Amino acid sequence: TKIMNESSRRYLYIDETGTPYLNDSRSNFFILIGVSISGFSNAHSIYYLDDIFRKYGIDYRQHFHAVDLFQKIQGKDGNYHSMYIQESAKARSFNIEIANFINTFPVYIQAAVIKKRSFMHSLGFSKSMVKNAKISQYDKNEINFMPYTYSVTKLAHEFATHNKKGDDGRAHERLGSIILESRFEDPMILDALRSAENPDNYSDGKVSQKALNVKENIASIQFANKYSCYPGLALADIIGFSLHQRYANKVKKFKSRGIPELLKVIDKNSSIATNQSNIMRDAKKRTTKEMLNKISKI
Repeated sequence: TKIMNESSRRYLYIDETGTPYLNDSRSNFFILIGVSISGFSNAHSIYYLDDIFRKYGIDYRQHFHAVDLFQKIQGKDGNYHSMYIQESAKARSFNIEIANFINTFPVYIQAAVIKKRSFMHSLGFSKSMVKNAKISQYDKNEINFMPYTYSVTKLAHEFATHNKKGDDGRAHERLGSIILESRFEDPMILDALRSAENPDNYSDGKVSQKALNVKENIASIQFANKYSCYPGLALADIIGFSLHQRYANKVKKFKSRGIPELLKVIDKNSSIATNQSNIMRDAKKRTTKEMLNKISKI
């Protein structure tokens, strides 16, 4: 067991936007967001994020969805959600403060933006092939869940590797904790994270090393539902909402609400711009041997 102080801990908060299933046609893309934040003894930067939410009267510990803050959605009773920020200037001010937080504190944003058709193409199959395959329903479910499996594997690998290298690129003993937004502990997510730490699951040597980094550098994995939401998960949700508007070509709709300014800061503090080319290049490398074998049978 490694002994560490709080200053050596780093947290990865993971949330999603869109539907991960390849056979779900409600969205053509899926985004898994990871927000990495350092912990400091008696001054965890996440506390400052909590202050921003309190300042704007936002209780992220409730059933939190960023869409409820920025988009007019009427409930069955005809009223807008209680969290909806009616004044555009106030919403813009809130987003600029969130952007300043990302710029000021040791925050790094990871995201896997999966365009489902391109993702399937890179792995050599189609939705109809899965549907018509003579394999078990469980195997079909696993294949259809691959956008999430791949994405959470990618985020865990990169997070653990960054922890080992540190911000200055030198070797560190900084351990990490992964906190996922989930209403329940999905067995397929747990299986994916267990696979992500086993070097033997991957044919590519570099990916195997990243899996070893997960085994050595990730101290804990936690699940939290929306009713016990961490401010880091709320931040991941806001970032996911902003990215969703970009890929749905709806950013102009939220111009007066500060989404364009927030997206600029997200781009500055992430590697999202090179996301698609990277995914097309390493989809097979980061897919386990077992899963590649299942794909070969469809």
